[in-house]
Amino acid sequence: MRLFRGLASLVITGFALAVVLTTVWPTHTSAADRYGANVALQATSSTCSSPLPQPLGGPVKADGSQTMMVCGLVATLPNGIRAPEIAGTVSVSVGLLNGSAKTASFVTDSRGVFTMTYQGAGGVTATDALTINYPGDSQHYSIGLTGPEATPVPAGPIPPFDFHADFRDPSSRCGGPSDFPGSSRTLGPVPADGSRPKTLCALASGYRSVYDNTGIRAPRIPITVTASIGLLNGAHSQSFSTDGDGMFGLRYEVSGGLAGTDTITITAAAGGTSTYTVTLTGSTPTPTPTATASITVTVAPTAATTATPVPTATPVPTATASVTATATTTATPTVTPTPGAGTITAGSPPPANGGFAVFVFSGGTNAQLVTAAGCPTGRGVFWVANSAGDFVVYVVGTQIEAVNSQWNQLFATGIPANQPIIGTCR
Repeated sequence: MRLFRGLASLVITGFALAVVLTTVWPTHTSAADRYGANVALQATSSTCSSPLPQPLGGPVKADGSQTMMVCGLVATLPNGIRAPEIAGTVSVSVGLLNGSAKTASFVTDSRGVFTMTYQGAGGVTATDALTINYPGDSQHYSIGLTGPEATPVPAGPIPPFDFHADFRDPSSRCGGPSDFPGSSRTLGPVPADGSRPKTLCALASGYRSVYDNTGIRAPRIPITVTASIGLLNGAHSQSFSTDGDGMFGLRYEVSGGLAGTDTITITAAAGGTSTYTVTLTGSTPTPTPTATASITVTVAPTAATTATPVPTATPVPTATASVTATATTTATPTVTPTPGAGTITAGSPPPANGGFAVFVFSGGTNAQLVTAAGCPTGRGVFWVANSAGDFVVYVVGTQIEAVNSQWNQLFATGIPANQPIIGTCR
């Protein structure tokens, strides 16, 4: 009887352990997953803990004498399942990764975890911006750097900044301190014939401090707002500062009458970007006819030669010849290269020493984009929004093919004209 009870207890314990392991360590992912990351700074002598602490942590000495470990856990959204073998990059604006780099690549292990080292730099109190880029999205964190005197870091709001936006009727104001716009990244629908313009209302928020990731309003911060198709106060791009409540409002309208989607991007000069997809209603675009051309050339030579000898020692030939040629030509449309390809037509290139910029690229190759951005050799990270509203990243100089695979698929024949792009030279 005791033996039977012991075996039963062992079976039940084993079953419970299997359930716990299955619950805590799931690792299933699929190609359709979106990803999120938890990141912590830990001592280099430690191992990545689970679950990872939040927020990122700090402070870190700004003179480079202190080396910390960046410990990251990547999981699928919204179910939170660990994501193994996911490639991505980490970028910082002030400190150094793995001893000398501003941008470092990673691939998560079988637990969905990656690690790399971090050191402060600059020698003075500052806030470093750390960005994680992985398939389909990116996340931003702040690290407090302290100088030799350990000067306290001022209270927020501090970057990276986030934005919450929605559309309202032009007769409605964007509101005051108690008014928070929506948090959806999909806006609309908006008629594409210009019959019903909207007011784009948005609220900017930042972190309370480098040690507290509580979101608070961000008043009077410089921002740039761009729209790929629609007009914002009559232009595709506007630069200004949020008001005293951290809000702003812009008139948004679309003409042309064709159904589709527009992309609105809000970028803070100090760091932080939010992208929205706008649904446009109207008529279905007419497919562009495909041009065909042919050229046919026919040449039919005919010749007859008659020679009559004369009673002299040297014969003199008399020859008659005719050649007839006919040609039929169907005109072929000529493709003229777009003038000004490989240039920035709106906005400004990213600062060479770090920071973000939003600009419009005239189209061309990846190499032309890097040249137009003017980043130092081997540096530069660029983002665009695809038709689903997700970010697609291009990292200059990465040795991991998977990092830029989505970008290369999206622009297999080159970057199109008038393409809005977010860039940084980190």
